[in-house]
Amino acid sequence: MIAGYRRLAAVALQELLVYRVAVLIWVVWSLLQIYLLSVFWTAVYGGVGAVAGVTLPGMLTYAVLSTVQLNFVQTGISWYVQQRVRDGNIVMDLLRPVSFFGSRFAYDLGGLAGNLSIAALTALLAGLFVPLQPPVSIAMAGAYLVSLLLSYSLHFLLMALLACTAFWFTELQGVSAVFWLVLSLLSGAVVPLWFLPPFFQQLSSWLPFQGLVYVPVAIYIGRLAGGAVWLALLQQVIWIGVLSAVLALVWRAALRRLVVQGG
Repeated sequence: MIAGYRRLAAVALQELLVYRVAVLIWVVWSLLQIYLLSVFWTAVYGGVGAVAGVTLPGMLTYAVLSTVQLNFVQTGISWYVQQRVRDGNIVMDLLRPVSFFGSRFAYDLGGLAGNLSIAALTALLAGLFVPLQPPVSIAMAGAYLVSLLLSYSLHFLLMALLACTAFWFTELQGVSAVFWLVLSLLSGAVVPLWFLPPFFQQLSSWLPFQGLVYVPVAIYIGRLAGGAVWLALLQQVIWIGVLSAVLALVWRAALRRLVVQGG
């Protein structure tokens, strides 16, 4: 079974290498986003040394890392499930002697290996026109990488839960729009959580979304330090366990509702 998962990961990595032009376009788009964000945050700071304890280089580093994470550290599981349910091929997936989500996670890990390289390259290119801040220490650089991998697991589980709604709705555009609106706000992807009103900060602290973007980047720039880092990592792990259990329950309910459409 492990060998099969490895082959799936290898296939995903090979597919990523095939679509070089699409990858190039995505890198250019990410750099444009970063440039516009750098202009915005530079204007917001207006020469002020620090806002909420974060300097302008720290804020720009946050913008760069949050952008590349949101653009490259992601999964396509929701759209895959939607299409497979719509055309009826989900049955073929379920007949295979492997865990459905386990096989998709292995597949996505292969793509993640390539995407992390592309994300790193994009961040380095952004460093040519944005003053990036190095990690506060080697230990925190390591904690950032651990948190980044945990954030990917959280992202996969949340998107897998979103994917399960395809068994009820078959079309996910409306649900996805609402989901991404909530995710963008409460994960700190658009605006760092420390700039949000207290209500939204408190709401985010009780939900898994901040573990997607805010936690890894906050660790990198030193916004989280000391015991707060380990508590944030623990919260990510706990949410992975909770969401895994919820996904198992929702998946069982989805399978009971399965109605194959098309051929």
